[in-house]
Amino acid sequence: MNISDNELQSDSKIEIIIDEKINPWVKDLPEGQRAEVINNYLKLGYLTSTLCKTSIDPESGILKNLNNQLNTSLKDMSMNNENKMNVIEVKINENLDRVKCSIERLTQSSSKSVLKGNLGENFVSMIIKRNFPDFTLLDTSNVSEASDYHLVLPSGDIFMIEVKNYSTPIPTKEIVKFKRDMVKNGAKIGLFISLNTGIIGKRRFAIENLNHKQKILYIPNCGSDESAIVWAILMGKELVNNHLDGLSINQEKIIEIYDNFKFVYNKFCKIKHSIIESKDVIEKQLGKLFQEAIELDISIYETFKNVSTIINNELHFTNTLLLNAEYNDCELIIEEMLRNGDKRVTIHKEVLGFCKKHGMSVKYPPNNRLQWILFNEEHEEFLKFKVTKTKIDLMLDGGSIVISGNKKGLKYLESFLSNSP
Repeated sequence: MNISDNELQSDSKIEIIIDEKINPWVKDLPEGQRAEVINNYLKLGYLTSTLCKTSIDPESGILKNLNNQLNTSLKDMSMNNENKMNVIEVKINENLDRVKCSIERLTQSSSKSVLKGNLGENFVSMIIKRNFPDFTLLDTSNVSEASDYHLVLPSGDIFMIEVKNYSTPIPTKEIVKFKRDMVKNGAKIGLFISLNTGIIGKRRFAIENLNHKQKILYIPNCGSDESAIVWAILMGKELVNNHLDGLSINQEKIIEIYDNFKFVYNKFCKIKHSIIESKDVIEKQLGKLFQEAIELDISIYETFKNVSTIINNELHFTNTLLLNAEYNDCELIIEEMLRNGDKRVTIHKEVLGFCKKHGMSVKYPPNNRLQWILFNEEHEEFLKFKVTKTKIDLMLDGGSIVISGNKKGLKYLESFLSNSP
C-alpha cells in the first residue's frame, strides 16, 4: 500500500510504502481517518524511541547537563569537606591540649592514691553488678568504719567488701582494721580483696573464722580476674550458715575447684561477649539495609512518578488514536458478529442499548473493532472491554473493577451508574 504526501497531509513530498503483512491493521482503518491515525502512530513511535534514547544514551543532552551538575556538586562537596576537615583538625588539637593538661594535673596531684583506690573499687563494683543483678551493692566508702561496700543478699545477709589497690603488700594493720569494722557492723561474711599485691600472711581464698558467726575470705593478687571475685561471693554464700573452722578446709581442693570454675567462667564471658558483639553488628547491618530500602523505595517512586508525568504530558494524544463509532456503526459491527456466529455478540448488543439509554459514546482502536471503550457526556472514559476469544469482561475505574460480561454484570453496571455522583 502506498501512502502519498497528500494522504499524510504534509507540506513535504514524502511517499511511504506500508507493508500490509507487518501492519494488517491498516486495512481496517476507514479511508477518511487513515492519514490521521497513521500520523499519530508515527508521532507515538518517534516519542517512544526518543524517550528510550534519553534513558540510555550517555551523550544525550539531559545526561550531559546532569553530569555537569554532578561534577559541580562534587567540586563543591570537596571544597566543603576540606574546610570541614580543617575545622575538625583544629578542634582535635584543642581537645588534645585539654586532655594533656588534665593528665598533667592528675600526675602531679597529691591524691594519686585516692584515684587508684577509686579505680579499683569501681572495677569490683562493675563485676558484682554485672554478675549478681539480684544483689544490692551499697557504696559505704565515705562511711566511717564500714569498709568500701556492703553487699546485701536477697536473703538479707550482708557481706562487707574491702578493696585495696596498693603497689606494696597489704600490711597486717589493714586486716586488723577490717576485722574491727566487721565486728562493729555484724556482717556474717567479709571479702578482703587486693588487686595488685599479696596480703601479708594470707593465701589465696584463705578462710578465717573471726568468731563463731563471722568469716573472712582473702583474695590477694586479684588483678583483672573477674572469676576470682565471682568465686569468692559464691563461696561466701555457702559459708554464711557453715560453722566449719577455716583451718579444717582443704585449701588445695578449693584452688583446684576454682581453677575449673575459672576456665568455665572465662569461656562463658567470651561467648557472651561474642553474642553481644554479633548482635550489635547484626542490628547495625539491619539498620543500614532498612535505610537503603527506604531510600530505594523513594527513588523508585520518584522514577515512576517522572515517567508517568512524561507519558501524561507527551503522549496525551493517545485517545485520538481511537476511532469514533456512531450507533449505526456499532449496529453494523453487531450484524457482522451475528453472521459469523460470534457468541460474544450478546454483550455488544446489551452495551449498545446501555449507551443509548445513558447517552454514552463508543470508540475502539483501529486494530480491534470489538474492543469498545465507552465515554460519558463529559468525554471521560467510563468503561473498557477486555476481549478474549470466548468472552468479554467489563473494566471500570481504570481497570480497578472488573465485572463479567453477562446479564448479571450489566445489572451491576446499571446499579454502579445509578449510585455514581
